[in-house]
Amino acid sequence: MSRGRTTAGAEAVRQGLAEQFDQALGREGGKHEWQIVSADFAEGTRAMLERRVPLFIGA
Repeated sequence: MSRGRTTAGAEAVRQGLAEQFDQALGREGGKHEWQIVSADFAEGTRAMLERRVPLFIGA
């Protein structure tokens, strides 16, 4: 078997995986976007910066 053919095949697999990864990141980002703007997210961030236990309200 030609070494060039193996390299091309491996590159095709890597490209396919990279495309799938990019698509998965896009889906994940869209599904979790609401969390970034929630009151609980803001409280968690403030609590972390203030080094205290967060008081989540479920919003």
